[in-house]
Amino acid sequence: MFGNHRVQTMDRLRRPAFRVPTRGLVLAALAVFASGAGAAGLGDFTGRWAYDSSRSDRIEDAIETCIARYPEDAKSITRDRLLETNDLTRVLVISPLDSGRKVLIGYEVANNGTVAPLDGTEVPSTNLSGEVFQMSVRLDGEALVETFEADNGTRTNTYTVSADGKTLVLQAMVESPQMPTVLSYRLEYTRETVSTREPRRKAHRNKGSSALHGIDGRLWTERTVLMNPTVEGAR
Repeated sequence: MFGNHRVQTMDRLRRPAFRVPTRGLVLAALAVFASGAGAAGLGDFTGRWAYDSSRSDRIEDAIETCIARYPEDAKSITRDRLLETNDLTRVLVISPLDSGRKVLIGYEVANNGTVAPLDGTEVPSTNLSGEVFQMSVRLDGEALVETFEADNGTRTNTYTVSADGKTLVLQAMVESPQMPTVLSYRLEYTRETVSTREPRRKAHRNKGSSALHGIDGRLWTERTVLMNPTVEGAR
């Protein structure tokens, strides 16, 4: 994983002539591991991505494959439900927040999503149908993994970026105790923009308070408002 040159470097560090303290060796090894090859950072995913139909699976076809062996009555009900909950997102906007400790994955527009810590901590979220579920996001090697968990199933979106940074691959997997098979499909997106700045967010005031809060719930300071002069309600 680390390559021969790093093994050779560690071998040199072990030679007595260097007299490197054991604690220094441990810290150095941990630093190499933390920044090692094959680990992606949030910055690799940041930006606006557009759906590429020519290189993506058709969600409808994937659903038909998933339910192919279902009884006819179950097939119709399951098809309708999966079509409802697996609508195609044509634009993805991935934005870092809180100095990279949190992330907002926006669907179609930048602020249409739920802000989540990047350490896998679950946060509550609600879809357009009013269903409440738990969402989490984490970095796992070269992938950004987004998970949605509800009483009736789990959806996992695994994002990876091509070596040239121009293509985002979304591998979706939907599982449910009510489904004997797993729905799986692959979508590709092409990078449109690269941005490492936090997106401009609409501000709102809580009832009975004059304080401004962003979409992620954080209190807006005077400096925040000055840095976001075009946001609604920030003037």
